[in-house]
Amino acid sequence: MTGPLQTLTVQDFMWLSQQLTKGQQRWNFLRLEEAVNYQYAYGDSTDVVRQAGRLVKGWRSQRPFQQGNDACGFAGLIAFLRANGHDLDLTDETALAWVRGVWQGGDAAEAIQAKLKEAHLHLEHGVPPFKAILTSVMEEFPQTLAALLADEEPVPIGNFSSSRLTAELS
Repeated sequence: MTGPLQTLTVQDFMWLSQQLTKGQQRWNFLRLEEAVNYQYAYGDSTDVVRQAGRLVKGWRSQRPFQQGNDACGFAGLIAFLRANGHDLDLTDETALAWVRGVWQGGDAAEAIQAKLKEAHLHLEHGVPPFKAILTSVMEEFPQTLAALLADEEPVPIGNFSSSRLTAELS
């Protein structure tokens, strides 16, 4: 895909969180915004692989939601790549070990590059259909996402949380 990179919004990740956890999660707005912004790079934001690496590692370090952060980070990574004309050569059987290795290992961009493949994306009025992309990721990786959800401990959110906006987004 040529042109500016397509990125998920805060609202996309909030919707994804609700879908994955089957409910409204408390979140830390400052950490959520920073986690979403890992899709961008300083200067010219055009390196899909490097920015995907920033997203997958940065999201995990921020952990903005009370529950479901690892699953959101993995699904968000795949959606970001697909929205920008790429995909990863992973199956539901191989994805869990791969993403855990990325989180524990060194350079996420190298790990992504090693599995990268092209994907064809049909735009809707020039914009990627992010909910459809996220839905396809959830359908394609149910075991991986379930394991990530089951393995994660709840995150203490603190005083900067809100659940009112989640209800408004539903």
